[in-house]
Amino acid sequence: MKIAIIDDSKTQRENIKEILHNNGKQDVIETYASIKEYEQDNQYFDLLLLDIELPGEDGIAYVNHGLQKNSKIIYITSHSELMINAFHENVIGFIPKEQLLNLLIENIENARQKLEKGKKYVFKTLNGNIIFEEKDILYFCFRDTIVYVKIKQEKELLRLTAKYLSTIKSELSTVFYQVSRNYVVNLMKIQYIDVKTHEIMMEDGNCVTVSRRLWTEFKGKYNKMRYSND
Repeated sequence: MKIAIIDDSKTQRENIKEILHNNGKQDVIETYASIKEYEQDNQYFDLLLLDIELPGEDGIAYVNHGLQKNSKIIYITSHSELMINAFHENVIGFIPKEQLLNLLIENIENARQKLEKGKKYVFKTLNGNIIFEEKDILYFCFRDTIVYVKIKQEKELLRLTAKYLSTIKSELSTVFYQVSRNYVVNLMKIQYIDVKTHEIMMEDGNCVTVSRRLWTEFKGKYNKMRYSND
């Protein structure tokens, strides 16, 4: 899971990050001192841990106006009275700062369960937008300057309007891994790994070669992902 911590207090950011690291999960965690800094980084995160009151910024207004990138939100604040205005479909939790140590991991794991139940992506195609669940996506590939996605239920590749594979990759969760310049695969949809040839076979039978320079990192991420989901 990719988690962004947005809080103007460096001490608070480091405290939250330490608690998450000690949780023992393989989460990707980034910290930001402001919403502006988070926006400038232009990354997608599964979950935002968002302070409500930031210097010159309003966390609740940011979420209520739909400016966040469809991430789930957990508010962290010392102003509980503000939560009456904080209802939004993407808000899944609220933690008073004084109860951070006791409630953070519980809220994080609840968020993880919600995300794993049915994470969905919206892709732009030549015929409009299409929504697919993460569990149905096998891989993305780049062929002849065109980006495609392979969906479990479809026999043929689906052409997307994105010009670069990196554009798609930046929006995906950590269950996806870019094994080469031309392929991003769903680690949970790998059927077989050939350690001699560095090839992986996906659930549809397609074989993909993993870049030699990425092989060690790939094996580590694959094993951790499989182990944590067993």
